[in-house]
Amino acid sequence: MESPADGWMVVDGRKVLNFCTNNYLGLANDERLKNAAKDAVERWGVGPAAVRSIAGTQALHVELEQRLAAFKGVEDALYVQSGFCANQAVIPALVGKEDCIFSDALNHASIIDGCRLSRAKTIVFEHGNPDDCERVVAENVKNFRRAMLISDGVFSMDGDIAPLDKYWEVAERHGCITMVDDAHGEGVLGGGRGIVHHFGLQGKFDIEVGTLSKAFGVVGGVVAGKNALSISSAKKRDLFFSRRPQPPRTPPRASPPSTFSKDRANWSNAFGTTRAFLRPVSTISVSKPDFPKRPSSPSCSARRRSRRSSPRSSTPRACSPWRSVSPPFPAARHASAS
Repeated sequence: MESPADGWMVVDGRKVLNFCTNNYLGLANDERLKNAAKDAVERWGVGPAAVRSIAGTQALHVELEQRLAAFKGVEDALYVQSGFCANQAVIPALVGKEDCIFSDALNHASIIDGCRLSRAKTIVFEHGNPDDCERVVAENVKNFRRAMLISDGVFSMDGDIAPLDKYWEVAERHGCITMVDDAHGEGVLGGGRGIVHHFGLQGKFDIEVGTLSKAFGVVGGVVAGKNALSISSAKKRDLFFSRRPQPPRTPPRASPPSTFSKDRANWSNAFGTTRAFLRPVSTISVSKPDFPKRPSSPSCSARRRSRRSSPRSSTPRACSPWRSVSPPFPAARHASAS
């Protein structure tokens, strides 16, 4: 790339139409955000120079978190370095060795890593299947102290939307903590506020993890939810051992959510542009490339049965090819049923 991220970019000296970034609303090169970043450097410098728990929390961090909480319609929000960091921070803070996590089979790598760091038992259910989710939760939840149900909101590789309303019903019946990673839903679904608003679940989901790095065009992660989150934040290692995002990345008055709330034209235009593109493209006949056939592999259910019968088997732990490595720690011990 030899130009800013935008609809048209210069790549290797050629002007090309961009179809492969997450700049859904065109905010990555927005003049308001660029000017706000410049102003933040002039007022706050280029770095906080300390971890947040010592002297790294600047007023602009706090103001941005207040605006993010208002934007999501929740009690509290925490701004971290990235969406990946958010998942790695919040999951181990809420569950541990005596707990379990119910995870959609196609959840993002950052969720998987967060589950591994927690040392909780991770139990996978079929992707996008509320019935299998119900079965897996009902069979296992009684064996653990605490349970969490986690799903992506919009699955980035396939573009499908999680049946979040059905997952919430399962979690509610069985008393599970609920968490959704809404990285690709924010700015797009629910009037721009994400998948929780899309399904009318605001105030019901415990934890929403999001990012400013996709539709909002900048960098940073968000953990938003009920006020109990403030208690768990004291356990997040990233708060104690890593710097906060720099001031140029944290200008609250022109933050992407604030910009989005004031000007929804970009959000409306995103859907109009998509429809305008799909109409002619849908009439084009494109021959399917002759890709080499992939070797057949067992289904998710078959892999789960294999794991239950042979806990130390080398069988991959889930359906996705990038989930072929077992976690580098032993499985959590089972707690006695209450």
